[in-house]
Amino acid sequence: MAKKIHFWTEKEKAHLTKLVKSSKNASEAAREFVKTSKRPFFGVQVMAGSIRKQLGIVKVKASKTSNLNTSTQRGVELPGGFVFNFTPKKAEMYDNHVRLYF
Repeated sequence: MAKKIHFWTEKEKAHLTKLVKSSKNASEAAREFVKTSKRPFFGVQVMAGSIRKQLGIVKVKASKTSNLNTSTQRGVELPGGFVFNFTPKKAEMYDNHVRLYF
């Protein structure tokens, strides 16, 4: 038997938005909403969290970008016996590692 998908009606969204605006966090709003509806708590909590993001109540974290270091740095000392006898086509130097493309 396949699961039945329940989409959010405008009435439900409006009610949840009202609860989100009046509560401290998404889980508190979800607890109140679940009392009057037949929806699972975790699904309501996720929806309440997305409403909080849309309303600007929660700051959305910026995605992490790579720290490409374009400044010239001193060479790295290689361990004894390591020979570097090939030329990379491209080299990217980061704060904590180097990527060599051949």
